[in-house]
Amino acid sequence: SNWQPAPKSGKGLSPETAIAALFGRLSAQLRSQDAENDALYFARLGQWIAPEDAAARITLARALDDVGASAKAQPLLASIPADSLHWRAAVLQQARMLSAAGDPANALRLTNDAVAKAPDSIELRLQLAQLHEEQSDFAAAEASYRTLNETIKASPRQKAVFKMLLAQLFDRQDKWAEAKVELEAAMVLDPQNPQLLNFLGYSLLERRQEIKRGFELVSRAHTLVPDSPEIADSLGWGYFLANDVENAIPLLESAVQGSLNDVTINEHLGDAYWHAGRKIDARYAWRAAALQAEDKVVERLESKLAIGLTASNAAP
Repeated sequence: SNWQPAPKSGKGLSPETAIAALFGRLSAQLRSQDAENDALYFARLGQWIAPEDAAARITLARALDDVGASAKAQPLLASIPADSLHWRAAVLQQARMLSAAGDPANALRLTNDAVAKAPDSIELRLQLAQLHEEQSDFAAAEASYRTLNETIKASPRQKAVFKMLLAQLFDRQDKWAEAKVELEAAMVLDPQNPQLLNFLGYSLLERRQEIKRGFELVSRAHTLVPDSPEIADSLGWGYFLANDVENAIPLLESAVQGSLNDVTINEHLGDAYWHAGRKIDARYAWRAAALQAEDKVVERLESKLAIGLTASNAAP
């Protein structure tokens, strides 16, 4: 091709930057359709047309990472200066790539350095908390989530999300009392958040605490997001615990259709089938759950497949 980049036109976007942005959108769309090679082609075109454009570099880095070339993506992201509008996005992407590549130490170092430069950045602090959590450094993760809750300026809805994430951290450590405190506080801030309603409601159902309230919470969540497989599972499980398998099974079946490989949903459906006398269907659902299950869940499912549902191997 004899095409040459056009000279910059002064104010506003240059022609090459505008064309690169178009190719960037095409690349992003192709990535969402799992067409990685085509996405990489358009990302390369965009970066060739506007080699100094930070957005084009990020687009190309993401496309390279998709095809397993993160080593080539890292320098592109690292080359974006801190005064660029795209610097935070570049740092976030670079840290994610480092963590995924098995280099959490450098992912944390990079994110810590970025937080020092931009201490009020919600995105950077959130990633820092999540990186600590991924490495099971629960004390550091808790400190980061508390910073987001207590010192960073954010909307009530954002604060509710931070509290929910902190609750999830406590739940991972089997600290339900601490988790419930954060969830109740989050409910005050954003009582119509469907994920929050579902998390608190299902947690109550799972622990057989405040079952009536738990059922009401997941019912509200399902009204807000009727197409969510996870929320449909929670509501179906609520019906199951109320010994209403007639209403439980359709909800659990719809949840499985929306999330075929989910261990918990398939196990719940199997338990409901068994109670309804559909033992062949129950074992089919338990086998589907066992394909992805781990640790104690595998043992529980194997017990069900061998002897059926009993009080000792029922799902929690």
